[in-house]
Amino acid sequence: MKHDESDDRDTVEALRTKEERWNLALQGARIGVFDIDLLERTSSTSGTWRKLAGFSHTNLIDTEREWWSRIHPEDLAKVRAANIDCLKGRVDRVCVEYRFKFHDGTWHWMRSNAQVVERTADGRAKRFLGTMTDITDLKQAHAEIAAQDIEFRQLVANAPVAEALLSLEGTFLLVNPAFCAFTGYSEDELVGRTLQEIPTAGEFLLDREKVRGMLKGLITSYTVEKRYTRPDGSEAHGLLSVSILKESANRETRFIAQIQDVTERMQFEQSKSDFVAIVSHELRTPLTSINGSLGLVLGFMAAELPEKSKHLLEIANANCERLLFLVNDLLDMEKLISGKMQFQSDCHSVQALLDQAIVNNRPFADLGEIKLTVEPVDAGLDCIVDGKRFQQVLSNLLSNAVKFSPAGASVEIATQVSTKHLRISITDHGAGITAASAIKLFKPFSQGDSSSSRIQGGTGLGLSICKQIVERMGGEIGFTSQPGVETTFWFTVLRPVPQALAIAQAQRSGR
Repeated sequence: MKHDESDDRDTVEALRTKEERWNLALQGARIGVFDIDLLERTSSTSGTWRKLAGFSHTNLIDTEREWWSRIHPEDLAKVRAANIDCLKGRVDRVCVEYRFKFHDGTWHWMRSNAQVVERTADGRAKRFLGTMTDITDLKQAHAEIAAQDIEFRQLVANAPVAEALLSLEGTFLLVNPAFCAFTGYSEDELVGRTLQEIPTAGEFLLDREKVRGMLKGLITSYTVEKRYTRPDGSEAHGLLSVSILKESANRETRFIAQIQDVTERMQFEQSKSDFVAIVSHELRTPLTSINGSLGLVLGFMAAELPEKSKHLLEIANANCERLLFLVNDLLDMEKLISGKMQFQSDCHSVQALLDQAIVNNRPFADLGEIKLTVEPVDAGLDCIVDGKRFQQVLSNLLSNAVKFSPAGASVEIATQVSTKHLRISITDHGAGITAASAIKLFKPFSQGDSSSSRIQGGTGLGLSICKQIVERMGGEIGFTSQPGVETTFWFTVLRPVPQALAIAQAQRSGR
């Protein structure tokens, strides 16, 4: 068979092309290849290896001797031991990191991966093949991450607020002393364990809906007030804030939880609430008695009293009534805050409720020469409310409208109907509400214009109480005001649709 020289040339050319591509790939990846014949004590290296070491293709060097001479003295023993283990067959391959001196005098971190690819019949290593990669940038990145991690841990450890780092599975990764002090657990009892493994610490379980929102990017954090039970049975109150640390290079997604200890504040609030309740109860009985006695004297003996004495008794009676209003408002506020105010919602005729409100408030309106008017409503129109609380809200809004209306003016009550709600509105034509006053109008102990408030009186609790009552009955409250023209306060109540009836039944059953 005749030998075809063109086939040989094609084969050589194909091999050369393949080698060039291979070398280009190695150069792009900055991977140098070395091949050492251990018996002949010769070695060959790729162009990339020589470039990493700082040599050109024309340099005539003993690459193996040169390589050993450039390894950092502190790393030399480690590299030699790793190579010997591989050559002796103790390990299949060697992977070692070391500092390597470049031709310009700079030290670079290198990683060598090598293995014996050929041995003699008696098992001696004959051929040693491997790669050398410059990992300086990777080492610097790791060092920066480590420094940032140390700084982060120091910040967490020294933070006065309780802080903990958790994995997505709820495993404690890091806790600071403040967190341990708040929860009653030591660092050893928490780190590495899951929320489910520690029953009382399980109270810190992240809100699943909020967590899903954070993972989807819908929210970045959330805050909630919680009550916790420590291992010794004592309770603590904390303001829990949870945020997410998104996945980044060499770092998985984690949660960071911060807890502000509000136990003392809660205890103070409870003590204050208890104090107000006790004082209010202790004041109401004697005040009611005094007010009743003064009313009897002024009612039955007014004609027999000297004018000066009568005037003094009228002042005392008025002040006593103001104190009773204050005490009652304080008690109502305390009940609403503590959740002790009872609601008995039921189906009521809207017209009957409004008629009763007019009867209750007409005497006060007549004193101020104010006319109360009600727009007619359908006879069959009903709503779901607690009748007593409804009258409390409406009386408060009507008395405010009367107080701030000029003599001879009118206050109008109107009703608007929607699918699920009724909207009751009370409109007066007084001075109105300024923008500055509007911001804090529904806050406790807040009043409108301070000068007019001092003239008209009031506790500053009425609107706050109204807001909480309306919301507890499933409605909303608000107002619109055009100073000098008119002001309208409105609130909504539920209509007796199936949903509203279900709410009323749940309230009656105490659920």
